[in-house]
Amino acid sequence: LFSPTLDPVQLGGVALAGAVAGISKFFIAVHDRHIVNPAAIGAVVVALTGLNFAVWWIATPLLLPLVVLGAFLILYRTQKLSIGVVFAVVAAAIIVGRIVASGTDVGSAVSTAFLSYPIIFLAGFMLSEPLTLPPRRWQQLVVAVIVAVLFAVPYSFGPVFSSPEIALVVGNIVAFFFGQRRSIRLQYLGKKQLNT
Repeated sequence: LFSPTLDPVQLGGVALAGAVAGISKFFIAVHDRHIVNPAAIGAVVVALTGLNFAVWWIATPLLLPLVVLGAFLILYRTQKLSIGVVFAVVAAAIIVGRIVASGTDVGSAVSTAFLSYPIIFLAGFMLSEPLTLPPRRWQQLVVAVIVAVLFAVPYSFGPVFSSPEIALVVGNIVAFFFGQRRSIRLQYLGKKQLNT
């Protein structure tokens, strides 16, 4: 999420992000389920301190084929393709609409959306994390739409401005309030002989 650097202050920011990510797994958790994506909360905290900020350098044309393949494999294997597709379609539609509204042609806008924004990486590698998703499919789709909108619509409130990590953290919090996965408790009612 962060640019490679040798600057001591920025390296301190990266170290802080890693520490916050690790600590969040234990302190921002309920019943062994972390509430927010550790990497995202680390990036948010570091951005608020001003020591560094996430640049999501994975969103480059050269890495896109690998990211698409990896995201597809993860989403397919975890049976979360619908979540990834909903997120990507909503986020891309908003971003393309914004770019076209500024005077760019549709083809260039679509190209920019997928080659310069971490849409696929966020959908496949970050949003699909099972521990931060709500239990029901419709809830997961609602969270995908919320994260897509917060990711694609620019906003700023003082030091807080639109970013993929803030969108993901907000989506994780919404997912937490939808409810947690619960274990199924079985109750023994008795036994019955099936054959005589």
